Amino acid sequence: MGTDLTNVHFKNVQLNGASFINAINIPIEIEEKLVDGIFYSSECVTTSSTQKGKAIFFSLPGMMAKNDELIAKEYKRILENRGFEVIYYIKDDYPRYGQFNKIRESIMRSSGVVAFGFKQINIVNGIYRPRTNKEEILDGKWLSTPWSEVEVGMALMKGLPILLVHDEEINRGVFDDNLNECFVGKLSSCIDIRNIERNHVFDEWLSKV
Repeated sequence: MGTDLTNVHFKNVQLNGASFINAINIPIEIEEKLVDGIFYSSECVTTSSTQKGKAIFFSLPGMMAKNDELIAKEYKRILENRGFEVIYYIKDDYPRYGQFNKIRESIMRSSGVVAFGFKQINIVNGIYRPRTNKEEILDGKWLSTPWSEVEVGMALMKGLPILLVHDEEINRGVFDDNLNECFVGKLSSCIDIRNIERNHVFDEWLSKV
């Protein structure tokens, strides 16, 4: 009762007798079976997506290992099935000039961002902050693409909800585990993506999009 059902999706749900009095943005599959605000049907209800027209920007490396590419494309499939447009750029899609402006335009028309922290740079021998009291040896460390920092930074400036999906060895920059923001969710790229729609982090991020 009295609920805003924007972004709410029902899948195989029994609603017979449920009250939708004073609710707004009711999915058409429910609204057509309401009598004085009460739902009457013994059949299970599955609603179409209410997010049509919203875009999700994918922050991706220009080139990926096959397994990483499969993970990104599975997130793309899931979100497109929910009615979102996914802005999925690979290296060849970027213009020869004006790359930053192309990213800015894409993020400005998006309602959310998924940033993938995949292994892109392997530091065999390295030093972070040399000649300071915070000097750190980086031997055997992995980094993601530096474009993630640019694209997530732009999204933060717009205040977009961000989902970080990253390899557990990628934990620097925007993927630093010590960083916590109310509009930023974090998921391991190793989780079973078949259960992603029942994951509370994914669900909370999606509710903010």
